[in-house]
Amino acid sequence: TNINYKGRKPLLARLHSQFQALATREPKNFRAYLNMGDVQSYLMDYPGALKSYNQAIALAPQFPLAYTARGFVYAQTNEFDKALADCNRAIALQPKDFDAYICRAFVYLNQRKLDLALKDCNKAISLDPNNSSSFWFRGLVQGSRGNSEEAVRDYDKSILLNPLSANYYIGRASVRFALQQSEIAREDLEIAEQLTPDNSEIYSIRAVIYNQRKEYAQAVAQYDRAIALSPKNASFYYLRAENLIQLPEKSSTTSSKALADYNRAVEVAPKDPLVYLFRASYYYSKDESAKALSDLAKVTELDPNNVDAYSIRADIYSKLGEDEKAIVDYRKMLAFDKSNTLADSHIAIYEATQAIKADPTVAANFAKRAQARINLGETPGALADYNEAIRLDPQNANYYNFRGVLYGNQRSRLEAIADFDRAIEADPKFTQAYVNRMSASPDSAQTFVESEKVIKVDPGNISAYTTRAALYLAQDQADLALADYNRILEIDPKQVDIYRARAELYVSRKEPLKAIADYDAAIRLSPTNGKLFTSRAWLYFKQGDLNKAEADFKKAYQIEASTFSTESENVQLAAMSRRIAANPKSAAAYLDRARIFISSPFMSLRDPIAANMVLADLKKASTLAPRSAEPRLLLARFFDTNSSILDRSTYTDPTRAIEASTAGLKIDPKIAELYNIRGNNYMSQGNYQKAVADYVAAGKLDPGYSAGLYGRSFFGRTEEWNKAIASFSAAVARSPRSAAAYFNRAVI
Repeated sequence: TNINYKGRKPLLARLHSQFQALATREPKNFRAYLNMGDVQSYLMDYPGALKSYNQAIALAPQFPLAYTARGFVYAQTNEFDKALADCNRAIALQPKDFDAYICRAFVYLNQRKLDLALKDCNKAISLDPNNSSSFWFRGLVQGSRGNSEEAVRDYDKSILLNPLSANYYIGRASVRFALQQSEIAREDLEIAEQLTPDNSEIYSIRAVIYNQRKEYAQAVAQYDRAIALSPKNASFYYLRAENLIQLPEKSSTTSSKALADYNRAVEVAPKDPLVYLFRASYYYSKDESAKALSDLAKVTELDPNNVDAYSIRADIYSKLGEDEKAIVDYRKMLAFDKSNTLADSHIAIYEATQAIKADPTVAANFAKRAQARINLGETPGALADYNEAIRLDPQNANYYNFRGVLYGNQRSRLEAIADFDRAIEADPKFTQAYVNRMSASPDSAQTFVESEKVIKVDPGNISAYTTRAALYLAQDQADLALADYNRILEIDPKQVDIYRARAELYVSRKEPLKAIADYDAAIRLSPTNGKLFTSRAWLYFKQGDLNKAEADFKKAYQIEASTFSTESENVQLAAMSRRIAANPKSAAAYLDRARIFISSPFMSLRDPIAANMVLADLKKASTLAPRSAEPRLLLARFFDTNSSILDRSTYTDPTRAIEASTAGLKIDPKIAELYNIRGNNYMSQGNYQKAVADYVAAGKLDPGYSAGLYGRSFFGRTEEWNKAIASFSAAVARSPRSAAAYFNRAVI
């Protein structure tokens, strides 16, 4: 969508002059106007391009290519309805024009109608299976759908058909970075830069990477280069501004630069709602409400369905005391999404408050407002409301029960138990109060007694059986736990969570077929629960049934693609296993499979099967690629005692982490992370001098590496207090919201 023209600008300017002269000589030559529009589109002169395309269409209203070209320009200027009309017109005139389908797919992609976009891409490919751009664009769509592996395959195909297009490598690099395949993604960017050193997208992607690493100064520098190449790309300006305001050395100059970027984005793309939304967010953060409201009005004018705009505006109105206006926006948010808890809770608070003003003696209104406040995290206000509700209606068991839950959430256990007792006193058959008191009990023995009481009062209480089953499991009484699970399913055979719990119990008892049968039952009851497919897939995977495993992983990912989940890693895992089977000498495949486990915060390495697979894969990759530092880096992460995978693994080993780090540094002594990992493990062994030396080395290689700043702070353990304080101060300056940095500086 961002065509880089800097290196070709003189040539394009000459072409424009030639086509303009031709149109002057031959005013009825529609191709002259069509070609002139193409040049103007390359130069991002969209008003000029539209004027030229309009003239071409006026001269040749039956020529489909003119509508396709104009449709692309309308899409670039966010006039999607007009773009869609032009694409449809082009297809009606020439149903086999694959460009028109790609144009329409681009419109659908921007409208987030991803199924329609994919359908049009498939149609374009069927019309011309040798057109590289169709595969490239389908890769974009697949990436947006969360189908990363499919996206990579499409980019591979586009590169195979045309290995000299930088955009194809850029697209593949962006997906590979998302898959945490950094090494091969960087190779793609390097190839793209060699092909077109003036391609702004290369620097844009690098900026995103730096942003993710919180290296905001480097991100700004990359956007500087992107803007120099594509000065009419509005997103580069507001994204640079977003990084400017994150710089630790904030100043009025930095703020002015950021605002100038937001303003420039508006100038470049005045019909793009995002430019106003980003500037409104900036004004909102600066408490410049009037300016923020003005920009938000523009956002809703251009995009009436923009929920973010209504959310920010409602919050501004609330802070200004204009509750009626805020509620109007919250109602709009709720109209777009009935499950929007934020909007629903604000509306509930407003309505309850109005009712309380009308009659302050109705306890139910205070209770209603309390529940809404809980949803918004307003605990003190919720507690005050429940206190008032109980004062007005002291015999209401529900109010005591809800207040008890609130106390429990605040870890005020004694107050919670007292309220649950009051609820039971008010209503001796209130089983939920029994269940809640059971959960609040201070020890497992008491909890067991409470669960027995609940079952006696209510023999069909599923929560009590569930709790007792959990206690049995904690005591290694699996048979009794299984009996409780069986009883629950007799009471209600539609308990999805119990099928899952029983399946996990069967897994621990090494009864995989029974576990799979339970997952089958759970999936029949809840076919949109991606986690069930994931769990069943793992069972298939461990049994070596890769086809069924991959099918379940893919199904899970289709369901969970819109959430932050492990499903994409699972799909990759099955795919990588098939890739290794096809090419057992590919070091990259073994590395990629190991990386999936190590990099994902959700993959568990406590499972010996998973852990041994990682170790075997890294050993194999080291053998196949003896001059690559990557396998050693991953091994170092795996054994690191200070690793982010520490809570997922029982395999931390400082000696082996040091060995792996040292081996990696012998191959590539410029990897800052290896010094940090080695320093961490020297520290765990009490070898502070070596640790400090490694932290300093890491900091010299990458001053922005936060782990290095944190690590160097361990100067304190060698009693070099001033150096430690300076290091923590640097960490605070770089990450002003890091509680750990403030805490450790305070300790010193």
